[in-house]
Amino acid sequence: MSQSRISWKSLALAATLVTGSLHAQATYHLSRSIDGPIIAGSMIGLSLDWQWRSQMQAFSASDLQALDPSQVPVFDRYALGRWSPSAGEVSDVALIGALGLGASSSLHADNLHQFLVIGVMWAEANMVTGTLTDMTKHLVHRARPYAYDPLVPLETRMDTDARRSFFSGHTSVSACNLFFAAKILADQYPEHPLKPWVWATAAIIPAYTGYQRIRAGEHFPSDVIVGYAVGALIGYMMPVIHLD
Repeated sequence: MSQSRISWKSLALAATLVTGSLHAQATYHLSRSIDGPIIAGSMIGLSLDWQWRSQMQAFSASDLQALDPSQVPVFDRYALGRWSPSAGEVSDVALIGALGLGASSSLHADNLHQFLVIGVMWAEANMVTGTLTDMTKHLVHRARPYAYDPLVPLETRMDTDARRSFFSGHTSVSACNLFFAAKILADQYPEHPLKPWVWATAAIIPAYTGYQRIRAGEHFPSDVIVGYAVGALIGYMMPVIHLD
């Protein structure tokens, strides 16, 4: 077989993952017993989150002076002294890409009903992940790594967002969407030859996103690890609990 023929075959296989042109082998369902508590809990969490956000106090100059790098766990000190807005922009692009891949999972549905069901599942996964992430940030109030750095602009260090380090939302949402998409594909096309690459992509992109958040000075390694675990678990389990 010629190299060009192999290339075209690879492209065709990749296209089926994007368009859902292979016959889907799994179906999902919505139910009041599952989706009612998910949606209600998320809405309650969002309401509480908005209240806590409005009550959050920004760092004062004396607060910043009191931050002691020696009190940061040794494992997390890797993030101290890092500040890169460009790395933050890269993580934003990675997050948007992950959201797009997660949303595109509905394209693998066999019919309109399944298209809508997968869309609702995707929305629920993101609601739960986003709500849990933000509520934790507002409960923990962990200072971001850049808050310790006197070279970072003072207005940035004194912003309320400087208290929202734990855990990484970019990482949790990226992991949620990529593991959600990978699980949908694994369910729909269990024998697909590209499935290992799909799972590898699902694992690598959130890790890359988290690494860029550390480079940006936005998060400690532990923030990223916890965010990755939370997002991956929610993204993976959402299709599982809806599978027929």
